[in-house]
Amino acid sequence: MEIIWSRTANNTYLDIIEQTFERWNIETVELFETQTNQLIRKIQRYNHICPKSKIEDVHKCTINKLTSLVYRIKDKNTIEITKPTPFNRVGFVV
Repeated sequence: MEIIWSRTANNTYLDIIEQTFERWNIETVELFETQTNQLIRKIQRYNHICPKSKIEDVHKCTINKLTSLVYRIKDKNTIEITKPTPFNRVGFVV
């Protein structure tokens, strides 16, 4: 399946990387990128792997203890990442 990033998701992802680098170091940024890429590969293969919201038509996965990734299945060939979200900013009901 093709993975696309919404503009908001892409901008948020870059912000998270920047903030991670400012607070910690490049190794932590690389770990975050690795964790994110591994999760995306799993989602591509098993697109319903993460819990689906009872309210919205989106799924939410944990990247690490500080960040989640929200996505939706647009059609049989496309998954849209709607937002990687720091947990302190998200209200999500599953």
